[in-house]
Amino acid sequence: MNTNKQTWNQFIKGKGPYKYHLTITFTTQLSGDTAYKSMLFYLHLLNQKIFGSRYKKKSLHIEGFVFAESQIDGNTHYHILIKDNPLFHVADKPSFKHHVFDLLTKVKSGKSRQLMHPNGVQLDEVYSDDIIGYVTKTMPRYGQDTAGFIGALGIDGTDKISPVKYSSS
Repeated sequence: MNTNKQTWNQFIKGKGPYKYHLTITFTTQLSGDTAYKSMLFYLHLLNQKIFGSRYKKKSLHIEGFVFAESQIDGNTHYHILIKDNPLFHVADKPSFKHHVFDLLTKVKSGKSRQLMHPNGVQLDEVYSDDIIGYVTKTMPRYGQDTAGFIGALGIDGTDKISPVKYSSS
């Protein structure tokens, strides 16, 4: 493993622990920009559902990291490491997993074409830090460049994803 990837892995591990690993794969071929905006919209919907419609004003949001990965067909899909939050487990309210799958139908292109489907979304509990090596697997090696990014969720106190380009050095 190159030292750049080791540094990133240690940084990401240090911001944990993580409760969930969410993978988002879209149902159709999308441009990188459309995939990114769709993923942001989906996270916005999750934040609203869990923390309330005024979650931004309350500075409440999902925390973790987003990793873009280019698939063989050129489509971008995302791995998201999510830190636990007590509001994910409130008695008499739907679970975090329920919200993850319930909101898929809301992410559309135009007014009708659904971009996300349960078959393209996977939510797993994180039991080991080994997941960090998996989600960073497409980081550049041996000085290669990549179009991928790491995005920090909530690290800077906002709900925005701040893309961080990989450095090949």
